[in-house]
This record gives sequence, C-alpha cells and structure tokens, in this order.
Amino acid sequence: MRRLFLALLILQLVPVWWWTYFPSQDGPSHLYNAEVIARYSTTPLYQEFYTLRLSPAGNVLSQIVQVALSRVLPPLIAEKVLISLYLVLFGLGFRYLIRSVAPDDEAYAFFAFVLAPNWFLHMGFWNFCLSMPLFFFALGCFLRNAKPSIFLALVWLTYFSHIIAWGLLAGCAGWLWLWKWRERRWLLVMALTPIVPAMLFLKGTGPSKIVPATMPQDFIAWLVAFTGFVHSFGMAEWLSAIAAICVVFALALASVRKLIRSPLLYLAVILYLIALIAPVSYGAATFLGKRSAFFGLAIFVSATAAARPASVRIAFLFAACALAATLARIQPFISWNTQIRAYNAFANQIPGGSRVLPLDTLQPDTGGTRPLAHALGYQTPRPLINLRNYEAGTPYFPVQFRPQKSPFTRIGGSIAMEKNPPQIDLSTYEWIDYVLVAGPYTVAGPGFALTKQAGGDLELKLYRRTR
Repeated sequence: MRRLFLALLILQLVPVWWWTYFPSQDGPSHLYNAEVIARYSTTPLYQEFYTLRLSPAGNVLSQIVQVALSRVLPPLIAEKVLISLYLVLFGLGFRYLIRSVAPDDEAYAFFAFVLAPNWFLHMGFWNFCLSMPLFFFALGCFLRNAKPSIFLALVWLTYFSHIIAWGLLAGCAGWLWLWKWRERRWLLVMALTPIVPAMLFLKGTGPSKIVPATMPQDFIAWLVAFTGFVHSFGMAEWLSAIAAICVVFALALASVRKLIRSPLLYLAVILYLIALIAPVSYGAATFLGKRSAFFGLAIFVSATAAARPASVRIAFLFAACALAATLARIQPFISWNTQIRAYNAFANQIPGGSRVLPLDTLQPDTGGTRPLAHALGYQTPRPLINLRNYEAGTPYFPVQFRPQKSPFTRIGGSIAMEKNPPQIDLSTYEWIDYVLVAGPYTVAGPGFALTKQAGGDLELKLYRRTR
C-alpha cells in the first residue's frame, strides 16, 4: 500500500497546481505581507506605513518560508509551493503518528487525505496548517521515545508555527506521561520549553475580550461542532468526510474492549471536551474549539488504529471518500477563480503606489469563507498599501502598522471593516487614495467620487479620493 499512498500524496497536489488561484480567504493577505517583508528594505512606501517586529507568540514559520520562496519564485508559485509542502508533510506526519501506535498498519494513514484539505486550509491559516504535521511528528516522537534533540526541534517548530498547536501538544505529552510513560519525563520537560515566550506574549497582550462558546442545541449542531472543520464548500464535501469518519467509528465500536484501555482514546475525549467548552475566541486567538476538535479527531483515529488493524479495503474506502470530497470542490474552485480573476482585472486599474481600502460586502460561501475578503493581496508584487491589512493590526504577526498611520484606530477596527455593511468612518483618515468595493455597499458622503464600475455578480466599484 506504500505505492498507493505515495500516488495519492502526489495526486492531492493536482488541485493546487491546476487552477491559477488556490481558494483561500486569508492566503492573499499572507502573500501580500510576505512581499512586504521581502521588499521592506528597498520600498519606502512600505517603510512609511509598516514596521517589522517579531512576536514571542511564534506564528511566524509560514512567513519565513513564504518570504524565502518569494525571493526566487513568482508570488503565486511561491504560495503553491507552500501549500504543496503542507499537504505532503501532512500525509507523512499523519502516517508517522499512525505507525507510532500501529507499526504494521498502513490503512489508517489514508485518512490523512480526508483530513488534509480541511476548513483551516481554505481559510488560509497557513501557520496553523503547518503546525498540524509538526504536531503529528512530535507526538509520534514522544510515543516512540525518539531522540530528545529531534523531539525538541519539533516542539519549537510547532511553537513557531502556532501557539495553540504547541499548547495542545504539551498537554498531550503531559497526559501520556501521567498515564503510562513516566520514564519520558525529559521529553515532557522539552515539550514545555516554549512556555516562557508563550507567557511573555500572553502578558504583553493585556486583558483580552472573550467570546464564549454556545452548546449545540440539536443533532446537526453537535455534528457541526465535532466535524465542521472537515469541509469548506458545502454538503457534498462534508458528507464525503462524514462517511470516512463513520468508518472509523465502526472500527472503534468493533474493538471497544481494547479501545477503552487506550490513553489516546481519553486524550481524544479531553480534546473534544475542550472543543465544546472553549471560548470561540480569546483576544486575537480565534476558532479555539475547531482547532481542538481537529486534533481530537486525528488522535481518535490513531487510538482506533492501535486497537483494531484495518484491511486494504478500509484504505480504499478512505481514498474514495477523499476523492469524492475533491470532486465536490471542483465547482467552488472554478467559481472562486472566476471571481478572483475578475477582481484582479478590475484592481489592475489602481495605480501602483496607491493606498487602498478594499471592502468586501458579498455574502460568504457555504462554509463561511469569503474569496474576495483579502483578494487585493493578489496584486503582489505591485507596491500598494492595503488599508484592510488585518495582519498589521494583529499583535502576533511580524508586519505591523505604524501607530500614527494605522487605519484601525481611525477608520474602524478590522472586525468593523468586515461587517456588512462596514461600520467605518472614512472622514477621519487622510491617507486613502482609493476605496475598492465588492458587493452592494456604496461609499456615501463628500470626499470620494465613483470613478469606475463593473457590472455582474461582484458589483465592483472603485472610488477615488477627491479632497
């Protein structure tokens, strides 16, 4: 089955390279900010509005990779290489975790192809995506009692990818140490080594707004709470993933006597309990429940693999479910590419060096993703100032607005800009050259004039400042 696994590992890259644009909400923003970092020293416009700084929160690995790639590759190709790297590492990392608990089993590793093209990927959460395979490799190393130096490197790479993934990894290591592997206390100590920068970050952010979780009220709500991260575009894609999850649950039920003795089962239960009670957001940290539930499912699959060997037919079932989900994404991919192509053609009319406020007031897709939310980032490498650059107003990203030039303190916060209609006041901020609107919203009041307009579903409008 190794050859089949390798073939699927390569085939899953086809959607990344087939279309011009890989559909992700935040991906264009990361593309733009990687360009800002790479060209910062030679672009006075970037220096005027932005400053660069490292945060103790980590959350920087994807930027490092993307900046390095953007120096030698065109921006869109650099993004595709990053996504391809994630997909390959995800498959290999999940297989490593499975074989850490079931050395002779190959079938469960194919579940990776169901999990990899998840909601986080299509939201464009690149750092969190890279943290997933690193988490799998690190947890596998703990289970195998691997070389401490390798485990320590993986712990820090996970931290530099995403602080939440590291926190969950450290918690998993602590649980496994308590349950059985007391002799691996030094590995546990290594898992906790990033705690100092993590505490510095949490202390530096000050009081944080907490959005509490709401308990599911019916069966569908419970299903969404436990599996909502496996789909991005609609019912067909979701049902394909649910079918694969049902196969895992059937195998788990067939070996329940052995499964209930597994520490991994209770670890998965703990992660799902965290998913239910964790706040939706804590300050700038968002989707805490979905992130915990994702790792909960991955660990549940590994617990089932340890308790019940699976046949080749199970591998083919997982592969078939992954293929069905891929086919369900074709139409959304076509739709996103059509929209982004039209948006970019319209945005090309904005002169280079302009300061632009892009506003997206179109309805989001079924999975809550918005293809044009940050699509101005596709204008990279043309030098523009994106005044809706949410990363530059979020404390854990390396690119930050200079305080005196930040639109978020004058026009309205990032969340206010994302509301429909946007809750903003353009009269208080003098550094706007253009407002680019997608959707029915119109810029009212003096100071801006409609200069260009495109019909169609996107309702694109370009306003230029007149005074």
